[in-house]
Amino acid sequence: MTHIEFPQDLWSETENWIWQEICSGRIADLNKREGRNEPLDTTNSKGWNEKRKVRSNFLKQILLRQAHCSAIPHEGVRIIGALFTEEINLDHGRLAYQLWLEHCRFEKAISLKGLQIDSWFSLEGSTVVDQNEKVISLDLNGAKITGIVGLGGCTFMNVNLIASSFGSQLSMNKATIFGDLIMNGIRITQSLLAKEANLNNVNFIGSTIGGQFNLNGTTISGDILINVIEVEQALLMGMGANFNNMKLIGSKVRGDLILNNARITGNLDIESSSFHENVYITASIFEKTTHLIFAHIARNLNLSGSKFANLDLSGTRIEGELSLGSDEKSRTQWNENAQLNLRNVFANTLQDRRDLDEKQNKSNAWWKKLHCKQEIWEESWPPKLQLDGFIYHRLGGFNENPEPIKCSHDNCDIDMQNRNIQWHINWLDRDLTYSPQPYEQLASVFRSSGNLIKANRILYENRKRARTEAWRKGEYSRWLGSSLLNWTIGYGLGARYFRALLWVIALTVTGAFILHFSGQPANGLDSGLAAKAVYSLDQILPIVEFEKYNNVKLTGGVAYYFYMQKLFGWVLGSFLIAGLAGLTQKR
Repeated sequence: MTHIEFPQDLWSETENWIWQEICSGRIADLNKREGRNEPLDTTNSKGWNEKRKVRSNFLKQILLRQAHCSAIPHEGVRIIGALFTEEINLDHGRLAYQLWLEHCRFEKAISLKGLQIDSWFSLEGSTVVDQNEKVISLDLNGAKITGIVGLGGCTFMNVNLIASSFGSQLSMNKATIFGDLIMNGIRITQSLLAKEANLNNVNFIGSTIGGQFNLNGTTISGDILINVIEVEQALLMGMGANFNNMKLIGSKVRGDLILNNARITGNLDIESSSFHENVYITASIFEKTTHLIFAHIARNLNLSGSKFANLDLSGTRIEGELSLGSDEKSRTQWNENAQLNLRNVFANTLQDRRDLDEKQNKSNAWWKKLHCKQEIWEESWPPKLQLDGFIYHRLGGFNENPEPIKCSHDNCDIDMQNRNIQWHINWLDRDLTYSPQPYEQLASVFRSSGNLIKANRILYENRKRARTEAWRKGEYSRWLGSSLLNWTIGYGLGARYFRALLWVIALTVTGAFILHFSGQPANGLDSGLAAKAVYSLDQILPIVEFEKYNNVKLTGGVAYYFYMQKLFGWVLGSFLIAGLAGLTQKR
């Protein structure tokens, strides 16, 4: 500790008064000394006269000189409303009692590097006037403070808290920092409270918070970088908060992440982070692309009521529910041409909400209502989706109950499971890049819920879209094979097998009439139309033989027709066998 000598006989009248108040265990409040009920505005020079002036050497003398610091009672040093015109330097000192310098005006910087305080430290409501962009207004680099640290309502240019350690909570509520707030490597045993603050750039890397990290109502006009931090409780960033660009990368939050009623004007990037509870990104506005990628969410991801430009959830795992609205929460909204990327996302349950567009429904002319009875809905999904690799086990509204789940409001629908199948087809079509996996995934969800009709319809739409893609890519042989499977057995899906029966009936009747009206010799055939129908059926069914038709001799076009009918029968039979064996369901 540097030797300090500032004899008491050199102290000013104000400094002597402050010392007497401290020694008496009282707060040295210069505002009350002047008869003021409210503190002076620390950002304005008006009223800050010489009677409030305290020299930095006086502060060093009473805090660090043994002759004086030993006389300080357990209440500590508590000064309110002082004017410091010189730089304050208490680097690497140690205080065994609390230090308050509240509602004070500092015309120069405060350097407290390596300072150890075994109690509370507070600069609440104070201002460092020097607004030079390079000035570190408050430097607590490497400081260790065991009690509560109060920086609420302060005004600074730049603040350095690198590698500092706080044994209780750090309060920065309503603080204003025009430059950089650097908190890399900080350790806070309890909570970090920065509610309703006005900040510029914030760096928060490799830090630990033992309680909650609260940014509710805060405005950050620059960039906030939160990398590789651990928060033991909730991370709160709502209640009217405004952020520009934000990155939250490689971090762990053991409570909820709540981004509610906030506005993000820049990009939000949350990457490779884990959340042990819920993530609520609700009732907020995102003006640019939002990334929540390769994250792990132990419970639910709720996007209700928010409005996104674009949202990328690639690679994120959600153990609970992915919610885009519910009975009690409004639907998610999107900008025009917005996209939601769900590539390789896992969610246990998928829940959304859609609302009747009452204005549009009422405005439709009566003849439109007769022509199209479908109601017009406002959806919670964007126009564009990326669904390849998206896995989910259940659709919202299905709770081991086959009955439709009704919304408590007449003008909304939350029952995804029991919607018209065309809605699900349209939902899949929002992904403009075709992949069979989204169709197979949705079909498996329907199948597991016992709805085989919807499952088969989705698989059928999958094959239809694959056929369209084959034509678009110029794969005409694949398109032809797929088309034949569709025309003959409907890809072997559900009741579409009966298309083969229709073909058999149609060809049998056609063949019978051709024989009847062709004037061919009737050798070996009975003269009746029924006998000719049996012959026609015999020709189309491979293997099966009703009678011996060795004496039947057909000529000309009729003979060629039955050659083709017999060939078609073999093709149809092979398709039926392939369908029954499940071969037509393979990609």
